[in-house]
Amino acid sequence: MTPYRNTGSMDTRENSLRGLIDWVSVTFRACRLWTEVARIIGLDFSIFEVVNIGYRGYKRKAIYKDIFIAFEPAENTKNMGVHLGMSGQACRQYEQLFPNNTNVWSDLFLLINQYDHKFS
Repeated sequence: MTPYRNTGSMDTRENSLRGLIDWVSVTFRACRLWTEVARIIGLDFSIFEVVNIGYRGYKRKAIYKDIFIAFEPAENTKNMGVHLGMSGQACRQYEQLFPNNTNVWSDLFLLINQYDHKFS
């Protein structure tokens, strides 16, 4: 078998390519409660810590590890809905919450598409 690298070592993995979701940023326009977004994404709201730290026009966030849900928009922006943010690290953490689901992202996006939302 021909080596994959000039060092002579071979790649023994069956499938060396893997697609990853690296960022998720979505606003649920019709939602008013952050707990509703937690339910939509399949997480128990009791694992989140609510903090009085704002995010892009929101006054507060619910945080679980690197996953956050921003809520309570400023007075002049009542129609902002509730925002879900997941960095690359948060995406890996989300996947670990569903270790037996190989379709975790397609399942999540199918759920999100059932709601009035905007990906950003």
